[in-house]
Amino acid sequence: MELHDQSESAENVAAALPGTNVPVAGEHSTRWAIMLALALIALAAGAVYCNSFSGMFVFDDASWIEKNTSIRQLWPIWRVFTPSEVEQIGGRPVVTLTLAINYALGGLNVWGYHAMNLVIHILAAWTLFGVTRRTLTLPHLKERFGSVATPLALVVALLWTIHPLQTESVTYVIQRTEALGGLFYLLTLYCVIRAATSTSPSSAKSFSGGQPPACGFAGIANRQELPSTAAGTKLWYIAATVACLLGMAAKEVMVTAPVVVLLYDRTFLAGSFREALRRRWGVYLAMALTWGVVGALLFRTDFYGGTTGFAVQRFTWRSYLLTQPGVIVHYLRLAFWPSGLCFDYGWKSPQTVSEVVLPGLFLAGLLILTLWALVKRPAWGFLGAWFFLILAPTSSFVPIRDAAFEHRMYLPLATVVVGVVVGVWCFGRWLLRRGTIPSRALQLGGGILVVSTCVALGTLTLQRNLVYQSKVSVWEDAVAKYPGNLRGHYNLAVELVNSRRTEEAIAEYERTLETWPNHADSHYNLGVVLRGCRRYDEAVVHFRRAVELKPDYVEAHNSLGLALAEIGKPDEAAAEYQLALKFKPDYAEAHNNFADALLKCGRVDEAIVHFNNALELNPDCMEAHFNLALTLAGRRKFDEALGHFHKAVELKPDYAEGHNNLGNTLASLNRMDEAIHQFRKALEIKPDYADAHNNLGIALARCGLFDEAIVHLRRALEIKPDYAAARRNLDFTVGLQENAKQSTAGKP
Repeated sequence: MELHDQSESAENVAAALPGTNVPVAGEHSTRWAIMLALALIALAAGAVYCNSFSGMFVFDDASWIEKNTSIRQLWPIWRVFTPSEVEQIGGRPVVTLTLAINYALGGLNVWGYHAMNLVIHILAAWTLFGVTRRTLTLPHLKERFGSVATPLALVVALLWTIHPLQTESVTYVIQRTEALGGLFYLLTLYCVIRAATSTSPSSAKSFSGGQPPACGFAGIANRQELPSTAAGTKLWYIAATVACLLGMAAKEVMVTAPVVVLLYDRTFLAGSFREALRRRWGVYLAMALTWGVVGALLFRTDFYGGTTGFAVQRFTWRSYLLTQPGVIVHYLRLAFWPSGLCFDYGWKSPQTVSEVVLPGLFLAGLLILTLWALVKRPAWGFLGAWFFLILAPTSSFVPIRDAAFEHRMYLPLATVVVGVVVGVWCFGRWLLRRGTIPSRALQLGGGILVVSTCVALGTLTLQRNLVYQSKVSVWEDAVAKYPGNLRGHYNLAVELVNSRRTEEAIAEYERTLETWPNHADSHYNLGVVLRGCRRYDEAVVHFRRAVELKPDYVEAHNSLGLALAEIGKPDEAAAEYQLALKFKPDYAEAHNNFADALLKCGRVDEAIVHFNNALELNPDCMEAHFNLALTLAGRRKFDEALGHFHKAVELKPDYAEGHNNLGNTLASLNRMDEAIHQFRKALEIKPDYADAHNNLGIALARCGLFDEAIVHLRRALEIKPDYAAARRNLDFTVGLQENAKQSTAGKP
């Protein structure tokens, strides 16, 4: 770490730094000061995210983590990088690797995933601190900022770390993709800075004799770069290339990193693009080659299943482009006033001219100002270019399924924070020079400003984390803020069902369909809920509407068949199952249900064929094994039925009906001891199972255990007083017992 001499100008304005004990003449930025700053950043991050660890997996966490079989093992490593669900989760192998590490350490314990997200965020904040501090201590900025580089960088990193706009990238588990991409992005830049400023003692000494040109946030002069040692430089450049490569495999926004690093080089290190390329052409070539990683992954995933690129159905390139001025202005508003944060906006295409023109004019002004600053005030211009370039992959004319997400501001927020912190410091410096405010008053005011801002932002972050405590609260918050978001209402209803808040879920689905009456999935899900509530007629209405809107909706056809069967319409049910199988011939559940409907229509041979089809497609389909066993037993093919009953109870050991029917089959084969065991097993699972009591009573009677048989037959009648078969069996067993007693009494 370099030690910087205190310049007279820095001494005069030292009090202008907001919220820190600013160094005065003779003090140095020591290693201990840096270590203290890093510790403060980590402590602040831990403090504002301490209540995030109990947050649940939400939304895309299901496909990336809970249902992702590729993260269940770390070896062989290529299986981690080649998941079966390639279109959804196959494009970010570095992210998948971190998830596999999480799973290896703690399974699906959500605490560990949140902990790793926080560690990644802290590492990114530390790297931002390093980038900011080293930039401010470059030769051409040192005279103005060198004495306050560490505290300024600390304030930047603190505000960026605890800002509530970052919660989506930290608390929403799978958005570690954004945090990892941000970390590697910053590491790439940091390593290039370190390589360009690596010095040996002799070279540093020779350089210190000259006075570096004044420039930086005031303008550009000819840059001078510290002479570097070959070994240290090479290692840092290799590290920069590796970080760039890993970033490309973590998040697509990394494609702009080589351009931003080159622009930084031109602005702060080399003085021109030509000189930057002359000095580091090999590094930029290596970084450019890493673009191939992003291209390969996009093609491999078919542009994430058509959710990215010009095949996106929700937006055309024109409509997407028109949304982005409003989106970017909204991002900037949240950066300065983080109120109304939303998990899912469901941002729509602009409906009026004013929605485009006003934010468009504002954005155009910012772009023009950035271009002007790149020429006249390059350091400020770099901040503007950083903001626009990092947002470019998601906020351009290339459509993405979702026009706005807060995690896209993870890195662009840094430029806003740096600009504000440095701007406030420069304003304080100006006030101090004018003599408007005493030095101590300015220092006190700056301290109060920083502390109060940190407290306010940290409090908002803590409050925002509470939204992620349940899946329901995430979507309740989203629809409360953006009622026009169909996906928000739909997912809220889904999570209400999963939370067993059935009536609320029905009401939410009904509200959704009032606004979006042609949403097939909502009709289908509402039908499923109504069927579960035994409101079959209502369920049929919504299932029929779902298949009208989406004729190849195989799940809706299958569920409609189930609902029709339950209201006594097996012929219509069979027709729906046939339609489901037409669109999806390998649908095992539909084969099973179709077979069941065929049985009710008396078409037993066809039913057996479809039961067997179901089992060929899914050998572990318990229902198909059970239903086929019942059918075979009905045809007195007990030996064949026996195997399927055994498989059914093996797949579902707590299936009382399975054990009971297995017992019946064993009894038909005169294997009474085994049959009695199965009946007893059924009653262990379901003590009030009248049929099992009746069947056990018959089996015990056949074994001559009349007393116990009578107990179970009487219990069957207690449970089901109108059970005629149990009444007959009880009378018959009592008669047998009496005959047995008389026979015994008549013997000498």
